[in-house]
Amino acid sequence: MWGGSVPIGDYTGELVKLAEAGQHNSREFVQMKIEAVKKRERESDKLFHRMLECLRPVVEHASRNGIRLGIESRHSFEEIPSEREMIEVLGRFEPATVGYWHDFGHVQVKHNLGFLDHFEWLQRVAPRLIGCHLHDTKWPGRDHMAPFTGGVEYDRLIPLLPKDTLYVFEMSPRRTKEEITTALALWKERFGA
Repeated sequence: MWGGSVPIGDYTGELVKLAEAGQHNSREFVQMKIEAVKKRERESDKLFHRMLECLRPVVEHASRNGIRLGIESRHSFEEIPSEREMIEVLGRFEPATVGYWHDFGHVQVKHNLGFLDHFEWLQRVAPRLIGCHLHDTKWPGRDHMAPFTGGVEYDRLIPLLPKDTLYVFEMSPRRTKEEITTALALWKERFGA
């Protein structure tokens, strides 16, 4: 499920551009990131609570019908829910109905931009995990690459996941058959079927 965005501009895209230009340690990058955090904190509360209001009847319907919902990690810093908000969402609803859906590429982009630590985040939410979108990210922000072709540390991260986790390869339609079959063979070699 997706909760929308806080209308503060595309800070994620701008930060990716700066990082691509080798400016990820620059004063401009740091100032832009601080500005993004301040703006999002000022603007997000009302929108986050509106998202919760919209989500409540969906969760009630899912609960009555034995459906389990996964709230997906978002790609951009501007999107709802943020990681802090995700913890609040998961705390408000029963684990039998609402869980967490981890998108490896989305979280890796935020990791690359310094908004979170991928390992620590996944470790924290793994108990509520339902499933994952598997794709890789070429630093800093090009996601939906074939697994094992970018910076996602699958060997370090996969052991954090519950045994019954669902895995879905989610790649760009620009990925070739060879890229996908190679990634799948590597996956099976490292982690089994």
